Amino acid sequence: MTSLDSFLDTFNYLTFGLPPSFVSQVSSPQTYPPYNIAKYEDRVEIHFAVAGFSSEDISVEVSNRYLTVAGSKNNSSQEEPDDLVAFTHKGIAARSFKREFLLGPEAGKITVELQNGLLKITVQYEEPETVKLPIIQT
Repeated sequence: MTSLDSFLDTFNYLTFGLPPSFVSQVSSPQTYPPYNIAKYEDRVEIHFAVAGFSSEDISVEVSNRYLTVAGSKNNSSQEEPDDLVAFTHKGIAARSFKREFLLGPEAGKITVELQNGLLKITVQYEEPETVKLPIIQT
């Protein structure tokens, strides 16, 4: 986020009451894995469909307001029966992925939960710090 973006977020908030962008995707548009972003009064939830991935295959990190979600399927964790001859159809994807999101200044506590093939990341709202706008003299 550039200083101009930060200024515009602050300007829109002070002038029109529009909250700054809370979560925005910064990585190139991808279709895998599919995800939803749900906004609530006190939080934002990002749900990823990651069927076949275990918690050891997924990493979630936050650094400098960037939330990075990455997954890499470990072939050794994919156990197949000894008597398996071949798949007649293999539609469950197990390819690597990486998604990045820019968190707004009001992002607070982050929790991560993996259950039944859905990765749920919850970002709680916090009151943003007051930003002083620079005075430009001409």
